[in-house]
This record gives sequence, structure tokens and C-alpha cells, in this order.
Amino acid sequence: MTLPVEHVSAADGLVAILPKGLCSFDAADSDFFLQLVPGPRNRAGVPDMIRVMKERIEARRSEDAFSVGCLYGPSGCGKTSIVKAGLLPTLVSIYVDAATASPDTILLERLKGRFPLLGDQPSLTAALTTVRRGEVLPEGHKLLLVIDQFEQWLQAHPNSRENDLTTALRQCNGTHLQCFVMMRDDFWVAVNRFMRELDIRLVERVNSVMIDLFDIDHATGVLSSFGRAYGRLPATSSLLSPQ
Repeated sequence: MTLPVEHVSAADGLVAILPKGLCSFDAADSDFFLQLVPGPRNRAGVPDMIRVMKERIEARRSEDAFSVGCLYGPSGCGKTSIVKAGLLPTLVSIYVDAATASPDTILLERLKGRFPLLGDQPSLTAALTTVRRGEVLPEGHKLLLVIDQFEQWLQAHPNSRENDLTTALRQCNGTHLQCFVMMRDDFWVAVNRFMRELDIRLVERVNSVMIDLFDIDHATGVLSSFGRAYGRLPATSSLLSPQ
């Protein structure tokens, strides 16, 4: 049974929620974040949208995984929080935000910082080629690259055929190396053009996941839990008025 968000509180035996205003949730919030995610859950309490991503990322066979996928939805729907607090804490991953810097440059820097064996690689393509060959990670592990606000990169690179990032992401094979891009839904056509350069077809719940805005009931529950966190509402939902 899925516990409605409006019942979430320390008094209910669940982890108390720490609101963060307009900032996204991250790994430090992973102990309570799943309580805020809408939708059905499996027996372990993992929301369906996160379960779908985890299964495809953690799959060991190439036919069950994906090489490059995408997470998309309207602005403000919680894409960044879902990935940083709900997905990445359990994975070997490198996260970059395309709104703040060139993702290929930052990815190369962080790869070299994480894996000293890549220190002499001259380019992102060369570094990811080494990862793809299984020369960096322990046996049975894979690396997930996450590029947030990918629409910023798409706007700056309308012709992505010969771009360094496009060339580098062709090294993703699903077994040792994967990439997940996150973007606003109004860039759906642009990201499909980009995926075409990688010879990838986006398929919902296989290598793409849509995140939607909360419906009214779920948004009411989340706001109620925030109100309890700030001490403005009673700790148990039975004490709330129906209005």
C-alpha cells in the first residue's frame, strides 16, 4: 500500500521532511525524498518512474539496458530532484549541469578526478573509449553520465553532428557506460534530432521517461508535509480540518 504524502510525518514513523524552498533536493535528502514522489510503488517502496530508470541502468545485458536516454518534462516538475535525490545516490555516476559550463569539458575533468587512470587522455572521446572497454571500473560495474538542463547545450549547438560531445557519447554501450540527458519537454524535437546523430530511437519507458507536474491532490499532500515540517500544521493528518 502506498502511503499518501499527506500522512508523511515523524509521528507516522517515517523520516521527517526538510523543505529546501526553490533549491533541488540532492543525495543528502535521499532518506526522505521518495516519500514526495507521486505514482505507484513496488514492494520496496520505490516509485515507478524511478524503478523504470534503475532497472534499465542497472541491467547487465546490453539488450536490457540503454546507451543514451533522456528524462524530460515541464519546467518545475522536479526532474533534477528526482535524479539527484532519488536515483543517483545508489549509482556510480558523474553529474554535470549544462547551464553552468560546457558539459564535455566538465565531464572530462570529473572523469580524470574520479579515475586517475584517465589522467593522460587528451579528449572526452578518448576517456570514454577507455571506460567503454572496461579498463577503469571494477568487474560488474558501469558508469552513468548525467547531463542536466541539456536544452542549454542543444540551443548552443543546433548542428550537433560533428560536435565533441556527440562524438564522445557514441562510446556509450549500455554495459560499461551509459548517459542520461535531462531537459524541458519543449525541446523534445531537438533532442530527437540529437539522438538521430547517435543512431538512437527514443522509446518511452525503455530509454526515455516523462516527469509531469503534480496533480492537485499530490501537490496538496506535499505542501501539507512542508507545513508540518515548519510547525504550521499538526503532526498527524487526523487533526487537520477538511478545508
